[in-house]
Amino acid sequence: MKAKQNPICFRRTDVKYLLDTSICIELLHGNEIVRRHCIKKNEECFISEITEIELMWGPYNAPKKYFEKELSKARMLCNFYECISLQGVAEIFCED
Repeated sequence: MKAKQNPICFRRTDVKYLLDTSICIELLHGNEIVRRHCIKKNEECFISEITEIELMWGPYNAPKKYFEKELSKARMLCNFYECISLQGVAEIFCED
C-alpha cells in the first residue's frame, strides 16, 4: 500500500530551512546572530508542528508568574513562521 502523499506543504520547493526547537528558543532568548540569519532568510524559514508543540510546552510548564509573558513570546514566534505539517513525511522521506 502506497503512503498518502498528503504533506503537500512539506514538498514545497521554497522550504529551505526547517527551524528546530533549539533555534526557536535562541530566537526567544534574543540571540542576535540567530535572529539576523533567520530574518535574512525569513521567506525560506518554516517550523514544524512538533516545534510548535514544544514551544507551547514551555509556557504551560513555566512558573505561573512567567506564563503570560512566555506564552505571548511563543505565540508571536509561532505566528511569524509558517507551520508545516509532517503528516506522512516518514514514508515519503524513506521512499525518496
